[in-house]
Amino acid sequence: AILLLLSVVCFSTAKADFSFDCPTADDLNRYIDTKLRAEVTGPLAGKIQLYYRLLRAFDASKPTVLLINGGPGGDSSIIEGFQLTKLKDEVNFVSFDHRGLGCTRVMTKVIPFGNEMGLFGMSRAADDIEAIRKDLLGPTGQWFVYGVSYGTMLGQQYVTRFPGAV
Repeated sequence: AILLLLSVVCFSTAKADFSFDCPTADDLNRYIDTKLRAEVTGPLAGKIQLYYRLLRAFDASKPTVLLINGGPGGDSSIIEGFQLTKLKDEVNFVSFDHRGLGCTRVMTKVIPFGNEMGLFGMSRAADDIEAIRKDLLGPTGQWFVYGVSYGTMLGQQYVTRFPGAV
């Protein structure tokens, strides 16, 4: 009981500030609106605004690598680890904020279908990745996928569902 009380006191007195300003859209910071439920048509599909970012201005002549962060709970900051690499000038690095994190925002009221599970799960995240690929590379563009920790599992889910994209 004392440990629980200490935990409550420590966490309740800490000031966590989860508010932050999202960058405006530009060559490196991009937003796309897509379906909350990719397989549903009409208003029940809902909308989500996905945020993704590039390390450098996009160059269509270079290969593109999608970086999928760990977590779940990581954000697009994984891209910063590639800032000092020699590859930074050789490839297009892309990362994104997962659903419910950072600058990715659900744009419509979430009304679950009955006992709908997984609205923020890996299958939906794979749909989001595909929407980002199509926005950046077009309907037939391909890229490499690099995941860390949870990102490796999400990468497998994505490659399994969209094998022609990699």
